[in-house]
Amino acid sequence: MVNELLEEYPGEVLRYVILSAHYRSEQQFSKELLDSAWRSLDGLYGFLRGHEPATAIINQDSAGYKALLDDMNTPMAISELYRLAKEMHAANSAGNSDLESKLNAELMGLAGVDGFTAAGL
Repeated sequence: MVNELLEEYPGEVLRYVILSAHYRSEQQFSKELLDSAWRSLDGLYGFLRGHEPATAIINQDSAGYKALLDDMNTPMAISELYRLAKEMHAANSAGNSDLESKLNAELMGLAGVDGFTAAGL
């Protein structure tokens, strides 16, 4: 089943679907869910395109990190990624390397989701 899905979707999309639901909840993979996840992930990466990779250290005080410590609440951590991405986008990237560093740290900390290397999405 996984190999068949990987023929149609990048591994990052499958990972995103898995991380989008709490680990205790049952996940039903469907074409609609995978397509939606791909669009969502591409949207998140869209916020990052055109920005230089920032060197970042995982911030243990961040909301995303705290969500992961709270019973691996990956849906909340992903929500924090989107909040930071929207904040960065709204600021129009003018002198906001701090926001880029925060977002990059959140991405690095969330099970290897790396927006700066996702050229294929």
